[in-house]
Amino acid sequence: MEAIKARLRPIQIQRLDEVADGMLKIYRTLVRMQYLEDSWVHEGPHDVDAFLPTWRQDGIPDSIAYLYSILPYVDSYWNRGIDFVFGGMFVNFLHAEIADYRNPMNTADNHYGALIYDARRHVIGICGIEGETQDPNYTFKDQLKTYVSDEYDEYDSDDDAPENHVWDEMKGRHAPKVLRDIVLWYKNLTQLPGGGEQSGGGSWSATLTKPLYIKHGWPHNFDGIGFLVDQVKTFAVLNAERDPKPNMLARINRFRRFLQTPPPPQQADITEHDNVEDFWYQRWRWFQDGLSRIDVPVLLQELERAYELPSDPQVRLLKKLRDGIRSREKELSSGGILEMDNRPESAQIRMAYSRKCLDIQKRAYDECKTELGGDAFFAQHNMVETDLDPDKSPNPELQERSRLHIEALRAWLVQVPQEASRAREMAEISIKDYEANL
Repeated sequence: MEAIKARLRPIQIQRLDEVADGMLKIYRTLVRMQYLEDSWVHEGPHDVDAFLPTWRQDGIPDSIAYLYSILPYVDSYWNRGIDFVFGGMFVNFLHAEIADYRNPMNTADNHYGALIYDARRHVIGICGIEGETQDPNYTFKDQLKTYVSDEYDEYDSDDDAPENHVWDEMKGRHAPKVLRDIVLWYKNLTQLPGGGEQSGGGSWSATLTKPLYIKHGWPHNFDGIGFLVDQVKTFAVLNAERDPKPNMLARINRFRRFLQTPPPPQQADITEHDNVEDFWYQRWRWFQDGLSRIDVPVLLQELERAYELPSDPQVRLLKKLRDGIRSREKELSSGGILEMDNRPESAQIRMAYSRKCLDIQKRAYDECKTELGGDAFFAQHNMVETDLDPDKSPNPELQERSRLHIEALRAWLVQVPQEASRAREMAEISIKDYEANL
């Protein structure tokens, strides 16, 4: 990469360094806001020697190769629910599709746009999926500016320049200023982390997080852990305030309709000779319907009993927070973290993040329990703290029913040919579900 850098003019290196530095400041700001983990941010320069032959073959200019070697990137290590500014997605630049002079700083999705860097003009456009600008600071004066620098142009003539790109008329502003503005928008809470396709409507919704950022001293005296604890508590409160009985009633009605509907006629409209996969999948649906007609009356009875019990939003709140603790503990003990990918550092980073989330969840639960009165709260509700946990005592009736279903499923599978993969897969999933009841 030093050889490539040596072929660039000082003005090119300066400009490309400005872009990399600006992106890093955005990521560091999001780390401070507790949206990203510091371990997820990978600062350049990166070793790109393995990519250079392909880039040269694709005609990528030296300046763009250098840019991609120094751009920081975010890897969330399979942690879900992370969006970039304006709702796009973070991108690992080392595995991105590179263009000759205009490149995205993040990946657009179906509803949100992307930051596009034009290396020839040294501008960044915040572009919607139709190419329109989403930059709130873009003005008519910016449209009159050209941002063209002959000193930067790598192409000897118009004939050597790349073909027009779909965003050749991209409305952009001076790249360092756009990147500084994004950091400023986060600092003054004009823009907030999340809110895109991956994180919209959840615990990172702007209506939930903005008051909490202000409460916890953003940006100058920010208590990040206190913010995260409050975020978990506030989101749990919102969920606990929703009365579960309408959903329970809807399930009760679905179960009743199912039992009132006669079983489907077991008359094949396709033969095994026509299509083995479809033939056996149809038979699987018939077999599954038979099992459901044994299970649903029991489930309906349990649901009707639960529907008649009083439901207290404060009890629901503590239960949701305690469920969150149990979920994180299960994640840490299940071994699933180790199976996500085979990179040596991945399991360690995911484990550290899960431990952090578990600590936050425990603090949120303890604070809510104290605010509600501690042990006195449980006494007032004629319950003990462990009543918040699922009943783990053996259910002989459920276990016996599950054993019978497992035997029936295994016997049914014997006749299913290996080519009927969909039917076999569904039956094997059902066996695992019933085994969990034993």
